[in-house]
Amino acid sequence: MAYTETQKREHIREIQGYLHALSHVEQDLIHIGADGFYGKETTQAVETFQKKYVLPIMGTVTPETWNAIVYTYRESVADKEAWNRVIRLIAWIDEGIGNSE
Repeated sequence: MAYTETQKREHIREIQGYLHALSHVEQDLIHIGADGFYGKETTQAVETFQKKYVLPIMGTVTPETWNAIVYTYRESVADKEAWNRVIRLIAWIDEGIGNSE
């Protein structure tokens, strides 16, 4: 099965989403949107990530770059999002208990 244009755009959107989320926790990364188009902003965001993580600066997402972005996302963003959900849940429970008195 051939790699379709739709699949390509979905993968671009996915990597853009990772880079977007990372830019909120790592201030030196470029903040980009996830539109599914690999243009100048995405290239610059990838190059900035590659430079920071001492990868070959190519501006394209090689398998090594993809793995590094996903790993970094999981380590720095996904864990924080999970903890934030736990904290919000605890606050909601505490609020509910406090209001029941």
